[in-house]
Amino acid sequence: MTSSFSRAGEITWLPLSFSSAAIAFPRAAPVLLATALFLFLALPGLAPAALVRPGLLPVAAALFLFVCGLTIFVQPGGALDLFEDGQILAAADTYSSGGRPYIDTYPIHGWGADGGLDAFLFRIFGATVETFRFRRAVMTAAALVALAAAAAALFEPIAWKGLALLAALCLCPFPSERQTLAFAALFLLLLAARSGRARDFAAAGALAACELFYSFDLGLVLLSGGLVGSSTRSLLASGLRRLGSGPRDALAFAGGALAASLPFLALLAGSGAALPFLRASFVEIPGAIGDVWGIPAPSASALLSQPDSRATLLAIAADPAQFGSYLLIVLSAAAAVALLRSANGVFGGVDGPAWMSIVVAAAAMRGVLGRADAGHLAFYGVFAGLPAAWLLYRASRAQKGRVVLTGVVLLVLLLRLRPSSTLSLEVGAVIGGANAREARAKEGVLVPRSGGATVSAEQAAELAALRTYFDSMLGPKETFFDFGNEPGLYFLLNRRIPVRFTSVPCYESGEQQDEVIARLERERPPLAVLASGSGRDAFDGVSNRERAPRVAAYLDATYEPFGEIRGRKIGRRRTGAIPSRIP
Repeated sequence: MTSSFSRAGEITWLPLSFSSAAIAFPRAAPVLLATALFLFLALPGLAPAALVRPGLLPVAAALFLFVCGLTIFVQPGGALDLFEDGQILAAADTYSSGGRPYIDTYPIHGWGADGGLDAFLFRIFGATVETFRFRRAVMTAAALVALAAAAAALFEPIAWKGLALLAALCLCPFPSERQTLAFAALFLLLLAARSGRARDFAAAGALAACELFYSFDLGLVLLSGGLVGSSTRSLLASGLRRLGSGPRDALAFAGGALAASLPFLALLAGSGAALPFLRASFVEIPGAIGDVWGIPAPSASALLSQPDSRATLLAIAADPAQFGSYLLIVLSAAAAVALLRSANGVFGGVDGPAWMSIVVAAAAMRGVLGRADAGHLAFYGVFAGLPAAWLLYRASRAQKGRVVLTGVVLLVLLLRLRPSSTLSLEVGAVIGGANAREARAKEGVLVPRSGGATVSAEQAAELAALRTYFDSMLGPKETFFDFGNEPGLYFLLNRRIPVRFTSVPCYESGEQQDEVIARLERERPPLAVLASGSGRDAFDGVSNRERAPRVAAYLDATYEPFGEIRGRKIGRRRTGAIPSRIP
């Protein structure tokens, strides 16, 4: 099987051509991509020697995956998520008008991810929904390629490269644009583990630092995991007898991270935002991830304390709430195998990169256990895919009990990974991507600031009604305050956000609520959206009034109900309102 796959390098120019054609003819993309895949898998033995181009195989595979991603993710039509998308668009608008990060905005996910990159692109291509959506689609498709590159860096046999990618996709079928740099940094880290060169560790550290300023949480995952992995890899390779090149590798990794951080820190310092960045990122946001904002995973100790071990196994295998426990078991098994191989003096080859993937996945478990909804479980759990594939690889090559070990590991992995369902989902998304794009284009409606992108007819009608209302009630420089977790309204209605927080979950603390109240007293917006009339009024099941009671009390004292537009309750600032101190 491996030799057949490796001979695909003989005809790489053909799938390369078909994948490229799929970009030029998106409507025919499914057929062209299917042809490229067929050429990859079925025709290597038919290529004459004159067509041999083995060096193009990685390029062809990367382009194929990238175009598959574009086919799925380039969707210029459809409704805009006024909460998730709105956080980015509202912050990008603030930056475009001269706002400073962490002073005039409050990036929850990271400076670049929450509007920083989009603000830069807005200056070049225009501040439109079209620019935002296309940027996101390209980066998400690139995340798929970066994940595949990391899977390829883990193994030498090409079949195992594909299995590692499939294992990761089973945990996270559709990657996020926030993961692009993280997967690329992981790829460099695994290459560094193979080569042992200090410059490779430095490059991995530099890219991990860039991710820190783009998507802060994933940057921390790669920086902490990379630092631990680079410092301990040679120790395990020596059989736990000496540090070897560990201190040098860790120093190179940290040096690369520091060097890459300096330009970003200089930009922040130039706008006076360096200290606010440090305070928000390392003090305020971590302190806010509690039982109110987060969704902690169920207690593993309570699960394991059950008298019936069969019930425990069934819960881990079938209960979606116990996904974190499943990942802990897989990572614990992978770490135990790596340590045992080290103690037995047989740690080498693929084990070094695998150890890197294990420690990075272990660092990502904080995200898995701290916010255990389906999206975040996939978002952070994806890093466990490579260690899971390595565990199966080692079981299949065991000197004793190979069949039994392989069967047990395969059974444990199949309890959750379900590769056939994942492949069906991915293929269906590629095939249906073009049809979905065409259908949304026919049904979509252009709205102000959408560019060439469209929104659904229902959302367009809502926005038209809101725009007409706010334009009739507000002057050109006046704005409103949104208490309904729909920051996208600021962008789409072309009104500046009066506070630096895009949504209620961002200002739960008493100090932050006082800041919002003080800012509203300075700005005095004539109107406020008191409630969205949708599920956004109770993010994660906690109402905005419970989340921010001081701000709610301020709005009650300062704004009177004034009407309802498309389900949104509007409040008008009371004439001469001078609210008393809000408790």
